[in-house]
Amino acid sequence: AATGATGWQRSDPEGARFDASPTFAHGRLYCALSSGRVLCLAAATGRVLWERTYPEARELMSSVLVTNGMLVFGGGSSKEIIAVSEQDGAELWRHPTGQSVYSSPREYRGLIYCGNSNGDYVCLDLNGNLVWQYGTAGIVGISSAETRFGLIYGFPGGFNFDLHCWKAVDGSLLWKGNPAAPPLPGTGGPDIDQAFLQEVLSQAPADRQAFLQAWSGVYQFSAEDLQAYQQIAAYDPDPSLPPDDFPSQPPFIQG
Repeated sequence: AATGATGWQRSDPEGARFDASPTFAHGRLYCALSSGRVLCLAAATGRVLWERTYPEARELMSSVLVTNGMLVFGGGSSKEIIAVSEQDGAELWRHPTGQSVYSSPREYRGLIYCGNSNGDYVCLDLNGNLVWQYGTAGIVGISSAETRFGLIYGFPGGFNFDLHCWKAVDGSLLWKGNPAAPPLPGTGGPDIDQAFLQEVLSQAPADRQAFLQAWSGVYQFSAEDLQAYQQIAAYDPDPSLPPDDFPSQPPFIQG
């Protein structure tokens, strides 16, 4: 790494593609292949520790999520989210989605979030049980959800150009809109649940004012709203959320 020299490299003897980014955890690299195989490699040497082929899983483009002793990944054309043992790749559970899953799952506070090509975002518990599901009428390709301060963000794609924001715990839609497009006159930009924003601000760390200023440019709050939010943010914070769970800048439209 210090010199950029190649330590090792690996190709698949059967000609399968490495379409997904590898995942590093606990000294190992986990790689999903287009043929439906998952490789576990020693990160230092590239030696194969185990490999498994999962029936019907093809065109794997999902990076592997490592959580709670499991590997979780989109099953591609098998139309499932699949969980296997981190130790040896033994299959643990499958959750059917009804459409192809190329998006990489995300884990947040003990729940798993993933989109599929039917435009649905699903939230599963660690046993693969459905917690909530939301249909966007888009086509979720390889785009993954983003998770921050109790919220889930997703860009469905396809013919749906709206960024969506949900409550992580129950999938309640808070707002949706196209942040790249100028707001229509009188709309104030994407709709936002102001009561929930106040709730989030009331639990934020001491950088709430910086966060509020960053979002005010995105949503074009009225002077009255901005003043009200500033008063909320001026209260002494309840540090119930970890600092990295409440960034000082919005997680999109940067630079």
